[in-house]
Amino acid sequence: MKNLGWLAVALLSLAACKEDPHYTLTGEFPGMPDGLKVYLRSERLGDERSVDSTVTSDGRFVLTGKVDDPRFCSLEIERRDARKSYPKTQEVWVENADIRLTCPWDSLEYNDAAVTGSVSQDLFDAHYRNIEPLQKQYNELYGDYMMEYGQYAYAGIFKPEYTAKGLEIARRQREIHHRIRVLEKEFVKANPASVVSLKVLSDILRSSGEMTAEEAEGLMGTLDSALQQAAVYPAVKKQLEAYRKTAKGEKFMDFSVVDADGKE
Repeated sequence: MKNLGWLAVALLSLAACKEDPHYTLTGEFPGMPDGLKVYLRSERLGDERSVDSTVTSDGRFVLTGKVDDPRFCSLEIERRDARKSYPKTQEVWVENADIRLTCPWDSLEYNDAAVTGSVSQDLFDAHYRNIEPLQKQYNELYGDYMMEYGQYAYAGIFKPEYTAKGLEIARRQREIHHRIRVLEKEFVKANPASVVSLKVLSDILRSSGEMTAEEAEGLMGTLDSALQQAAVYPAVKKQLEAYRKTAKGEKFMDFSVVDADGKE
């Protein structure tokens, strides 16, 4: 009977171990050299923190660990190329699941890998596929702006026709920017319980001056209260507090500058 008792305890312990949530992050990059350093860093709104590291072997690597909530991370793999010192990078949402990243080594530069196994990643990818056409248009217009106006302005050449073209392109960019913000707000409202919405909300607060303080607070208020336990929540809340000071409709804050003679 004692032996059966110990067996039951052992089986229960084994079951508990199997049920213990954790992530396994596997990278499979055919052609990748052995011995390269791999770093997983968790992004906390400008404060990246190293989570784990390993080295490559036989074209792959494996990282394992546990997160309390999904984390937007940056996976960095060193390269041995005298012409390029920066690492190959893949952004990935890490959650307690079996996550796989695959891509031929020579094709990997920045976010070129296919990522499977992360529900948060799937949601994030679906959102950015939605705004990608608009983002592409915005970027193309930036090139037009530099060609039609920017290069002349940098050279100190200001002609009415250059300025008119620059203003027209800037207006079109602003319209596209607004359409992107609308889609981002819709995403946050449609996914109030996802940590991905905190990331998207952070992007909105960082780059948008379209909302009043009340609108920004209302958007954050649509999030599920459970997200207040997420690791990134305090940083987003701090962003909101800073946003209030420069939100649409707020009184402009006085500031001082120094002129060419050093006078304030």
